[in-house]
Amino acid sequence: MVAHLFLLVGTITTADMPPVLASDFSLGRYALMIERVDSLLAGKVGLTIPELARLHLWKGFGQAAGGDRPAARASFGVALSLDVTLELDPRDVSPKILAEFESARTARLAPPTGKPEPTYLVVEDSRPAAALRSMILPGWGQWSLGRRTRGAAFAAVGCAALGGWLAAAAWEDDAHDRYLHALGADIPSAYDEYNRAYKIHRALGYTAIAVWAGAVSDVLLGPTTSVRVVGSGTSFGVVAGRTIP
Repeated sequence: MVAHLFLLVGTITTADMPPVLASDFSLGRYALMIERVDSLLAGKVGLTIPELARLHLWKGFGQAAGGDRPAARASFGVALSLDVTLELDPRDVSPKILAEFESARTARLAPPTGKPEPTYLVVEDSRPAAALRSMILPGWGQWSLGRRTRGAAFAAVGCAALGGWLAAAAWEDDAHDRYLHALGADIPSAYDEYNRAYKIHRALGYTAIAVWAGAVSDVLLGPTTSVRVVGSGTSFGVVAGRTIP
């Protein structure tokens, strides 16, 4: 029972529908509801990917309730292509709509002949996730984006700088200890060694920081590579989660 309730968290109900569409839906004005959604989709500008997914979902609600099953599956298919996490609440949504929604999820059917559904070119910015990887290990982000030569170079230099910094830290500690215990004529040479170890330790630390910062900056300033095409028909773009005409 607890697991079942957990699965229902975040599911979509008719209460999530915009009021004007909910009114049409509750009164059985399915054709008008679909026209309203098409009008909103035609505007294109300023819609996020989740908003586009919801609009196609509501359009599918109207089509399924109105008996146009192929069109409903097509709309649900576009909605699921835009947002694969969409889930309907079976306690609220009618079995007829649920059946078409699950059919679309299973088969991802092509739109019916006639007026095609729109296409969305989804350009997903993969740089933030890659930058996070390069913060953990320089070059990992570049490698994940397919820039493997650059990634291997950052990783090699970063690991070398980090290893040298750790070794120099141990050397500095030992040299400092010898300097503190040096006597008479041994003091100048012990101090010179400690001073040299101190400078090398700091230089390698700054080098490691520069490599890490460079790896992250290289990812953030580089190109994004992930592109998805959703639907079929006349296309327009979606850049970093927002549509452009």
